[in-house]
Amino acid sequence: MIRGASSTRRSRSLVGALASLVMLLAGALVSAGPASAVSGSDFNPGFIISDAVFYDAGAMNASQIQSFIDSKGARCSPAAGNTCLKNYQESTNTIPADSYCAAYQGAASEAAAQIIAKVAAACRINPQVLLVTLQKEQGLVTSTAGKPAATFRRALGYGCPDNAGGWCDPNYSGFFVQMQRAARQFQIYKARPTSYSYVAGRTNTILYHPNTACGTTQVYIQNQATAALYNYTPYVPNAAALAAGYGTGDSCSSYGNRNFFLYFGDWFGSSGLVISPYIWDWYQNPANKASAGEPTTQASITAGGIRQGFQGGTVYMSGMFGVQLVPAGLLNLYYDALGGPPGTLGFPTGAYSAPAGGLSQPFQNGTVFISGGSGFAYVSGWLLDVYQSKGGPAGTLGFPTSLGSVNSGGLTQTYQGGTVWISGGAGIHTLRPEMQSAFLAAGGPSGPLAFPTGAQSTVGGMEVQPFQNGVIAGRSGAFYPVSGWMMDVYRANGFPSGRLGAPIGNQRWEAGGIVQSFEGGTIYIAGGTGIQVVPTAVQSVYSASNGPAGPLGFPTGPATSVTPVTFQPFQAGTVYTDGTTGGYVSRGMMADFYGARGGYNGSLGLPVGGTQLVGGGIVQAFKNATAYISGAGGMHTNPAGGLAEMYYRSLGGPTGILGWPAGAERGVAGGIVQAYTGGTMYISGGTGFHYSSGWMGDVYTQRGGPAGSLGFPLSSPYVEAGGIVQSFQGGTIYIAGSTGIHTVPPAIQAAFASNGGPGGTLGFPVAAAVVSGTVTTQRFQRGSIAVASDGTVTVTPG
Repeated sequence: MIRGASSTRRSRSLVGALASLVMLLAGALVSAGPASAVSGSDFNPGFIISDAVFYDAGAMNASQIQSFIDSKGARCSPAAGNTCLKNYQESTNTIPADSYCAAYQGAASEAAAQIIAKVAAACRINPQVLLVTLQKEQGLVTSTAGKPAATFRRALGYGCPDNAGGWCDPNYSGFFVQMQRAARQFQIYKARPTSYSYVAGRTNTILYHPNTACGTTQVYIQNQATAALYNYTPYVPNAAALAAGYGTGDSCSSYGNRNFFLYFGDWFGSSGLVISPYIWDWYQNPANKASAGEPTTQASITAGGIRQGFQGGTVYMSGMFGVQLVPAGLLNLYYDALGGPPGTLGFPTGAYSAPAGGLSQPFQNGTVFISGGSGFAYVSGWLLDVYQSKGGPAGTLGFPTSLGSVNSGGLTQTYQGGTVWISGGAGIHTLRPEMQSAFLAAGGPSGPLAFPTGAQSTVGGMEVQPFQNGVIAGRSGAFYPVSGWMMDVYRANGFPSGRLGAPIGNQRWEAGGIVQSFEGGTIYIAGGTGIQVVPTAVQSVYSASNGPAGPLGFPTGPATSVTPVTFQPFQAGTVYTDGTTGGYVSRGMMADFYGARGGYNGSLGLPVGGTQLVGGGIVQAFKNATAYISGAGGMHTNPAGGLAEMYYRSLGGPTGILGWPAGAERGVAGGIVQAYTGGTMYISGGTGFHYSSGWMGDVYTQRGGPAGSLGFPLSSPYVEAGGIVQSFQGGTIYIAGSTGIHTVPPAIQAAFASNGGPGGTLGFPVAAAVVSGTVTTQRFQRGSIAVASDGTVTVTPG
């Protein structure tokens, strides 16, 4: 093993350095493939190979190593006593694990490729490094005549000092031992970086040649892998060695590290990743180096600056903003997705940070913010100024949840805690999330509200957000816009603390007018009726009748409250309510009739429904009665909940059997009687509900009605055997065309009914009943019935 030295770094002008960088990057791109050639001019004494490459133990497996050896030694034909590397085999012994290498399981007759692969895996060294070291130490890989056993025993030059005249320590003799000891030594250099002559991260004095008279040079060793190569072969190639390529330089030339660099570059591509000179100074800061780690790509030119990949992210240099690291992970991914320096954001202008548990980094055209709850976004321009003035992610707004955009000539961006709006005419304002949703639902700034003009405030428990042309207001997260004429009316009614309270719905069109509901009432605006406010109590009745699209039309005047009643006029009537009961009375005869009865203070009380047109007349239910108006029956009322009204409705009301009321209820003979256009209703406690109509009604009336001998009806008229029949307390009337009108008394009726009535053997009665002594007799079409006082019944046919 031999030692070496370093070259002095020189400062250059920006233009010259950039030109050199362009040439360097071009050269690196050309030499990236395994078949490409590198030259001594590419050699960087401070960075021969990267740590990432040097310690990449998985770069090749045993099969790939064997194929490589076969390819490079394809022309090897061994001279007498020699062996080609591709054919070399050796029995290996088991070596237990230690702090530098994992255990090696020995085996008989292992091929060189297998030994190299197993040692590389155990000691975590790139097998390509071991192959190149075999070549630069003994030329074993490309030998065309093979090598003698002695050469294999000192294959990697381990334990063979340069000043020993070719002597090697016999304790390290053997191909396997050389391989394992050399690989292990590389890990020892890494584990104890300051215990050897050459140390990464500082300037080292390195010899050009074992002959100290050849002098030294100063080399700033940039990484541990390069330090390991100098500790293993302690010389730096001089200019003559580098100019000679693989050839011979001068008497002060050494070739070990030069050849390592050339062979590695020619066989496997770049032997390391050169840190851009424009990044170099920044990289020397220990904190920056710790953050960036090892380079993973060559430097390249991008958008007039420099870009280079590192383990910890991507480092960018621009003339205006210096060197900045965009860390690996979400920030780097998002930045790349936006096009990097030539893209949306331009170059990074500062270091990344972790505000409020997220990530952030400033760029030319905006600052990126990332969090688990909001995702990826950047903020720029005026929006960024506003955002930062409000504390950024740690402030009330939290992280951005969208990109900034231009909307209706203003700027907007949404954050976790609200949305910022900027407009020249309205200024800068923030909407909370729930208010933002209502604003967008109303059309945003291009809708009727335009831009916000102030901060959200609370008035009497109502949240209010002002806009150029109105407000959004509400409670408990339910917010609605009020704008235009509606806003003017809202203000005129005392907004924000007036009687209307908060809006409870959106402005809408109904029946050609504009309508909006509030806690304290509903505003109606229509061309023919003007602007009216319908209080909530009236509105519930009005809505039940389908509002302005219903029979009432629009309100025509304000509501009037006379405790406990509130009433309000509409185009086709008036609504009355006490808050629990209510209805409307249409204009015309019903309104006149209601007024004549004292209105809501009169006998009828409040309406409990609307005025209805029924069967050519008008019907209206009130709290105390139902009013009926018809041309045939006139104007009458039935008491609400009364027996007469209940029975009347069961018969179909005005369109039923009885028709319209033709008189008021009156008491007769302990019961109730009411005349209708189609008959008369009779009610008593002992007989229930019945009516009489037509001929039967006329006969019943002629015979005195309930006050006469017949008393109250026990049934309503019905048809039997072609005649009309109705039962009463005092008898049953039978009307038939051939027999006339006759009454069968109760004593006879039972026997008559048991004999089939008029449809039986006897037919209809033909005469009135006659009482003779204790016997009552009545003649029928086909016989007679006699009933004695003792109940004896005699039926005589004929």
